[in-house]
Amino acid sequence: MSMISPSFESPFTMLLSFEPLIIKQEKLLAQGAPSAFDRGTLLERVNLFPELREGIQDPAFFEDQKELVRALLADYFPEDLTSNEIKAVGLPFSSFAFNLTKRFQSLLKHADGQFEFSIRDFDPHQMYIMSCCIILNDLYGTQLDFAKPLFYDIPSREGVIRHFRILFNADFAGNSYHESYFVNPGRYHFADR
Repeated sequence: MSMISPSFESPFTMLLSFEPLIIKQEKLLAQGAPSAFDRGTLLERVNLFPELREGIQDPAFFEDQKELVRALLADYFPEDLTSNEIKAVGLPFSSFAFNLTKRFQSLLKHADGQFEFSIRDFDPHQMYIMSCCIILNDLYGTQLDFAKPLFYDIPSREGVIRHFRILFNADFAGNSYHESYFVNPGRYHFADR
C-alpha cells in the first residue's frame, strides 16, 4: 500500500479523515435540512467505509471511491462553480491532491506536465520547521508566527509562468496523537522513527 506522505521528513503521519464532514451531514439529516442530494443514502454509502472517519493513508482510495468522495464534498465544490474556482483537496505540505475543480484541471493540463505541487521558495527544511511551529502553537500555546504568502508557479501552454497564491482552509483540519509517541498527550500522531 502506498501512503500519503509529505515531500520532506515530517513529524507527522498523514491521515485524511472526513469525520467532520460526515458529522455535519448527520446533523443536517437529523434537522431535516433541505439538500440537492439524498443525505440518508450518502451516509449509508459512507458507513460502508470506516476509513472515511478513521483516516485514510492510501491515495488509491480516492481514485477507487472518487464518486463517493465527490458526493461527500459536494457542498464545498458546487458544480456551478467548478469552471471558475481553482481549488482541490489535499494535505498541507504534500504533493497529493484530489477532487480538483475543472478550472484547476485545465491549468494543469495546459502546463503539459511542467508543474508539480511544490511551494515556491520553500525548501524541505522550512517545511519541517513550519510543521514543528504548528505543533508548538497548537500543543503548547506558543505564538510562533510562521505565516508568509505561499505560491504555486504554474506554466501555461505558451510558457508563461502564472503565480497562484495558496490559501489553506483549515476548517476541517485536525490532529491526533498516539500516547506511545509522546510523553504529554496532545492531539498529534507523530511519525514512528
